[in-house]
Amino acid sequence: MIARRVRYEIVSRAIGPMLMAMERWRSRGRGAGRSEAPFGPPLEATRKLKELTTLHYLAGRFADGAVPVAWVTSGFPVEMLRPLGFHTVYPENHGAICSVKRRVPELSGAVEREGYSRDLCGYARADL
Repeated sequence: MIARRVRYEIVSRAIGPMLMAMERWRSRGRGAGRSEAPFGPPLEATRKLKELTTLHYLAGRFADGAVPVAWVTSGFPVEMLRPLGFHTVYPENHGAICSVKRRVPELSGAVEREGYSRDLCGYARADL
């Protein structure tokens, strides 16, 4: 338990932010700041949101057994769980990310092979 907690803290507080800083540095070299979009350059908030989401899911990979994990819906007030040390997981958001990356058919197939019904919610099938 202690080793998992240490690994979780190292990844979420040191390695994750370091990887994001390296990605920012690398993207500057590729000219990521140039505007090739028809409506202007991407918003700075878009980059920051992507970093925040990436760090959250990276920490989530190491949360099991290290900190309590709560699967919540998008309307749940996580402000009650975060001070108690919970890592929150949003299956709906993760399902949407998997859908954009076109991974849902593969994930759904794996879940159905495990015996779950095809009538199960798509969000759940992407996360089980």
